[in-house]
Amino acid sequence: MEFGTYIEYLLNNNDIIYIDTSSVMFTKEFRGFIEYNYDKFININKQITITREVCLEIVKHYMSTIEEKHDKAKMVLSILKQFQEIFIIEGDTFNNDEIQRAFADSELLARITKTKPQYRQLLITNDKALSVDADSLNSLNSCQGKKIMVCYIDKNGNLNRGRTANKQEDKAELDLVTTNEREVTQLEDEKDSQKQFVFSKALRIFLCGAGVFSLGIITGKCVK
Repeated sequence: MEFGTYIEYLLNNNDIIYIDTSSVMFTKEFRGFIEYNYDKFININKQITITREVCLEIVKHYMSTIEEKHDKAKMVLSILKQFQEIFIIEGDTFNNDEIQRAFADSELLARITKTKPQYRQLLITNDKALSVDADSLNSLNSCQGKKIMVCYIDKNGNLNRGRTANKQEDKAELDLVTTNEREVTQLEDEKDSQKQFVFSKALRIFLCGAGVFSLGIITGKCVK
């Protein structure tokens, strides 16, 4: 199946589309995927949900003292702003404790499981472990429901079938340098509190603009 046809198949056969932090942080591949398929999302009237927990992880990377993580998170925000019509951004005001404790994988799995009886769902993730766990939800005897599909974004910005343990036809491993996106950074109360305010204000301007994202990812307030 050609990639263009495959993405259209996925969009037409799923009610809810999620993406995890690992996929958006591969910024070059993520941007390529969005740019190439933007019109398809618009024409088929589908959006990608960025959950609150994924937002928290993006914020966490933006606040990182590791320059590469900060720069990638900043690029993610730029992509979300530029192509805002095809994203559902969840979240409001985040405090520093939430940011440091953010762990999106468990929340995604819990949400997908809860809504499995009602909705056909697609999870886009470049995390091998999360791919396997999400796909395994299709085998739950105690939770029947709609099929859960799992895909990843390859180095060319194409969606491929998820690399799950029970699929012999798995695609080749991504030719990407992976990093541990779950690194826990040291919490320095005074420094982080100041950084949180600066970030909150910047994100409000960056993402909301003149009323864009009226619910907002961040309100611009410093929450201690």
